Amino acid sequence: MNENQMTQIREYLLDKKLPIDILIEVQDHFAAQIQDLQYSANMNFDEAFAQIKRSWHDELKPYWKGGLNLEEVSDFMRRMRRQHDLGNLNAALKGSLVFAVLILAGTGLLPTGYTGLFVVTLISLLVLFAVAYYIRHRKNFRLSKQYEKYVLTMHQHSVFIFFIILAPYLNVVSSLLREPDRYHRFLFFQTHWAESLFVWCTLLLVSGGVFFSLSAQRNYLRQIEKVKPFLKYLQPSS
Repeated sequence: MNENQMTQIREYLLDKKLPIDILIEVQDHFAAQIQDLQYSANMNFDEAFAQIKRSWHDELKPYWKGGLNLEEVSDFMRRMRRQHDLGNLNAALKGSLVFAVLILAGTGLLPTGYTGLFVVTLISLLVLFAVAYYIRHRKNFRLSKQYEKYVLTMHQHSVFIFFIILAPYLNVVSSLLREPDRYHRFLFFQTHWAESLFVWCTLLLVSGGVFFSLSAQRNYLRQIEKVKPFLKYLQPSS
């Protein structure tokens, strides 16, 4: 397939507003399917391309599916978004489970007076790691700002989720340092179950947000390496 034909496929898919990492994969499918039709049905490129566009039409057609979200999205992108979010959510749940075990083990072994310091240190190290990881790879993360007209990868919008949990994080830190003994009772359900449940939900919200972001950061960096060779076809933001 020559460059002019690949350009036609690329411009058609760019018009569908696909994230670039997804577009690259779909472009490969388009090219393979077009070549299959050219050989099996003895079609020229234009005929095969038109048929493949028709076969993908419903999949790539954006529409509003109802609900509060007014964004028009294709069924294909809804499935891709759900798949990406579930992957990051799975990583967040696993990380939060390990985090909860560490809290229980550490606070169970240490005197109650050290509960606040231990948990604050653990949470702070987790948040700082997410920030440091971003700073270390900031050149790659900034590419999404340099090409704001496009979505380079679906993971880029989840990279900063750990900033959203700063408010509950500060609340947890304040409570832990102010009343470590009381917080210790909450952690081991030695007080009213609703209060203990609220404390654990807050801790898991903070840790889950950080692990979700770390998963998104890792996936973003993996996908951006696939996207970089494609950037020559995109117009950077002014």
